[in-house]
Amino acid sequence: MRKKSRRSGQVIDLAEARDKRKLKREAEVQKKIGKQKKIGKQKPEKSKRQAVRTSRRRYFAAGVLMGIFLFMGFSMFNIVNLKMQEAEAIELQKRLADEKQRLQTELSIVHSPAYVEQQARTQLKMIKPGETLYIFPEDGDESGAANSAGETE
Repeated sequence: MRKKSRRSGQVIDLAEARDKRKLKREAEVQKKIGKQKKIGKQKPEKSKRQAVRTSRRRYFAAGVLMGIFLFMGFSMFNIVNLKMQEAEAIELQKRLADEKQRLQTELSIVHSPAYVEQQARTQLKMIKPGETLYIFPEDGDESGAANSAGETE
C-alpha cells in the first residue's frame, strides 16, 4: 500500500516504513543491552574526590590492621617470654628444694659424734692421741703439698 505524504508530496510505502521503524527499534534495544553488559563488566568511573576518599579509607583500614597485628605480635612475644621465665623459675625452685633437702639431712647429722670427728680429721687435720699422721705429696705435684693419709698404731 502506498500513501502520498501531505507535506512533501512524496509517496511512502507503509510496509517499508514499518520495517525501517522495526529495525530502528531493534537497533536501540541491542544498543541498550550492550550498554548494560558494559556497565555490568565495568565499574562506574569515580570522581577524583571519591577516589581520594576511597584511598584514605583503604590506608586507614590498612593502618588499623597493621596496628592490630603489631599489638598481637608484641603480646605473643611477652607471653613467650613470660613462659620462659616461668620455666626458669620452676627449675630454680626444684634446685633450691633439692639443696634445702640436702642441707636438712646434713643438719640432722651435724651434732652426731661421728660427724664431728670426721670433720675434725678432714678439715682441721686433727688426730687422736697415739695416732700418727702421714702426709704424702699428691701425684704429679712436685711442690710437696700436704695431704692427710692415715691413722695407724
